[in-house]
Amino acid sequence: HERGGDARFNGVIDKFGQFLIFWTAQGMWVMLVSLPMLFINSSAISPPLAPRDVLLLASFGLGVVIQLLADVQKALWVRAGRQGGFCTTGLWSYSRHPNYFG
Repeated sequence: HERGGDARFNGVIDKFGQFLIFWTAQGMWVMLVSLPMLFINSSAISPPLAPRDVLLLASFGLGVVIQLLADVQKALWVRAGRQGGFCTTGLWSYSRHPNYFG
């Protein structure tokens, strides 16, 4: 990482007890956030795709494309020397955070 990592993590990595608490809390958070998907995927019933499913998949795909395009445009702007202080080309001319929109 360019900035030398996370200072909060660097502060506990050498202290086993604090590191264990940090690691356990992080693992519990990942498990808690994953539970809805685990419950959905554990069902043996698999209904066919409905039109709304296709619409949602297309929306998801469009969002990924917007994020990717915004990130590529910003990377090209950085490579060109960060002209003007703020990226104002492509999707960045419409929003200051187009990758979040995607």
